[in-house]
Amino acid sequence: MDDTTRSFHIKVQEEAHSISKYFVWGYLVTGLALSPIYQTYVPTLIFGVTNTLCFYGIHILGKGKFWPKIVTGLLLWNFNVLFIIQMQGALEIHFFYFITITALLFYESWKVILPTVVYALVSFTLLFYFSAKDLYFSLDEISDLTAQNIMIHLFLAGLYGAIACIWSTIQRKQTEQSALDQLKMREQIKLMENNVEFAREISQGNLQSEYEAQKDDRLGYALIDMRKSLLDASERESKEKFINVGLASVGEILRNHSDNLDNLCDQVIGELVSYMKANQGGIFVMVEDTDDQPYLELKACRAYERRKFLEKKVEIGQGLVGQAAIEKRTIYMTNIPEDYLNITSGLGLASPSSLLIVPLKTDDKIMGVIEIASFEI
Repeated sequence: MDDTTRSFHIKVQEEAHSISKYFVWGYLVTGLALSPIYQTYVPTLIFGVTNTLCFYGIHILGKGKFWPKIVTGLLLWNFNVLFIIQMQGALEIHFFYFITITALLFYESWKVILPTVVYALVSFTLLFYFSAKDLYFSLDEISDLTAQNIMIHLFLAGLYGAIACIWSTIQRKQTEQSALDQLKMREQIKLMENNVEFAREISQGNLQSEYEAQKDDRLGYALIDMRKSLLDASERESKEKFINVGLASVGEILRNHSDNLDNLCDQVIGELVSYMKANQGGIFVMVEDTDDQPYLELKACRAYERRKFLEKKVEIGQGLVGQAAIEKRTIYMTNIPEDYLNITSGLGLASPSSLLIVPLKTDDKIMGVIEIASFEI
């Protein structure tokens, strides 16, 4: 039995036991009702009360086990044997056989039905044997039965027993399929609730909400893709906003301080270091001397403590700043030499985690270099 459907089968067995109780009490009442008609008080009390007590006893002793179900079927047929004795083998007793076997179908197990069918066939055989010998059952309708009639009775009883066994197997499979469908429906409902909650988080702007879609959860994957698209759009918007606001701030500084280069450089590097949440920065301006080769001069800086090339003058091609100028390309580094520069922090001097060096160009002509260092990558 699959663990996923075990609880459903247990529930079916419990319901079958409850139904069996009604049959036990119904048979007991039927036997008591027949007692005054056939004057069979003693067999009724012995068989009926004993069977009823045994029924409750086995289910108490064997709670949760399989064998009490088999004994239940045998006890139910014991009542039929009682009716046979009471009614002296009247043919109406065959209806009780069909009722008993049908009642056992609720257990959805051929292992419960088969022992009762065998027990009933043996009982029928003995019934016909004693009728033929005229030992007890003396009614003409039974005594006059031929061998052919007996075989037909036994065949029909066995045939219905076989049909009941097959039917119980089909019922069990249907119950298991129904259980699987119900479990799947529960999973789908839970999955839908998770998707709704995830969609609600996204709608409220929580794009970092954690969610893991199941393999067959197409809606979940669609929601994850939507969140990714929103995150990408939000990141692009954030970058564009960062660039636009930064350009506007620098543009404002250029308009207000264009008449003084030193003041302009100081304001620009101060704004860049603050706006980028960096730890230090500097601006180097290209100087073209008629006597010497062009060089870079440090015009303004922020938060510098010590630098390997802290001189005001940096030759083109000298160090990373000079290299950025001669190659006319941006340099971004996260693996910085320990002795290149240090940043003053609340804990003292420390090497930066990232370094950004950007050449300043106009029509492909180098006008200067900006250097930014930060603890953040």
